[in-house]
Formats: sequence, C-alpha cells, structure tokens
Amino acid sequence: MIIEYSRYTIPADRVDQFTTMWRSAREPLRLSGHVLSCEVSQCVEVPSNWTVRIEWDSLSGHTEGFRRGSQCDTYYQLLKPFAEYLLEHRHYEQHMEFGDEALMLTA
Repeated sequence: MIIEYSRYTIPADRVDQFTTMWRSAREPLRLSGHVLSCEVSQCVEVPSNWTVRIEWDSLSGHTEGFRRGSQCDTYYQLLKPFAEYLLEHRHYEQHMEFGDEALMLTA
C-alpha cells in the first residue's frame, strides 16, 4: 500500500466548488480498481488548508494502472481548476500505525 498526500490552500469563496469536485472525483477513483480509500480533510486551525489522503494498492497501481486507465482523464479534468492551489503532492510508505490496542509496526 502507498499513501498519497496532496495539500491545498483553498480560498473561502472556492470551498464549495472544491468539496463538490471531490464528491465527483470519487467515482473515477472507485472505478480505477487501485484505490483502497480516500479522505478529504479541512484544517481546524487554518480553514483554508486542506489535505487529501488516498490509499493506493501500490505505487505502480497509481502511476501505471490508474494513470494509464480510462478514468484518469476524467479525474484530472475535475482537479484541473484547483491545480493553482496545490502546495504539495507526494507518495508515502506507511511504517507505523497507532491503534486502540498498541503500536503496530507495518514495516
């Protein structure tokens, strides 16, 4: 599993459009067959800061499977109006997870 984090700064007058866009983006992500989950979060302290977290089955599932698949163009057309607000877009490998029981090492 690979986790993709994208950070945005969204002006207050674009928030409704941004959240609507992500509701629409769920479908091409779901249809790709490579997305395990997706989360869109707004910062409490700085409401213009947003983070999108996508769990992919693998890095190649994202960079090769999804990007070469039929859903990619639809997805990127939805995101395009918000490209100017994108601060960071990176892939991460999970090493630890804190759960209710105890610290679980995943690597």
